[in-house]
Amino acid sequence: MTGLSASLAQRREGSEPLLWEDSPERLAAFREGLSGDGLRLVRGGRFWHVTGDCHKGSAVRWLIKRFEALRGQRSLTLALGDGPNDIPMLETVDQAVVIRGGHDLNVSPRQPALYRSEATGPLGWAEGVAHWWERVDGRPGPAAIV
Repeated sequence: MTGLSASLAQRREGSEPLLWEDSPERLAAFREGLSGDGLRLVRGGRFWHVTGDCHKGSAVRWLIKRFEALRGQRSLTLALGDGPNDIPMLETVDQAVVIRGGHDLNVSPRQPALYRSEATGPLGWAEGVAHWWERVDGRPGPAAIV
């Protein structure tokens, strides 16, 4: 369901995706049990994810600091996401794209430089990148990919 082969799925390091097919009450109990072990349950666009004490925003913050240390200046940053688990990442960067999902989940990051795509999936990704690319350098984005 993730699109990963079994061998690639076994190498996942960031989270364990799962589908929840039980009641909301049992989900709350599951979440509470995970928290007792120092784990979190977050909602993504298609799956629930069990993670440790980390999220995409903290990973992006680390990358931004690392690139700044290497280059001597802070780079302009862009993130794209379609699920609630992407919100910390979308709030960390300079510019963000919420890709329209095939779900009814609320994805509303506190982000003043936010673009919401009309398209879903890869076309929504390309639309979002083209939107910010055009704004950064003043030239039309790569329309051929949209």
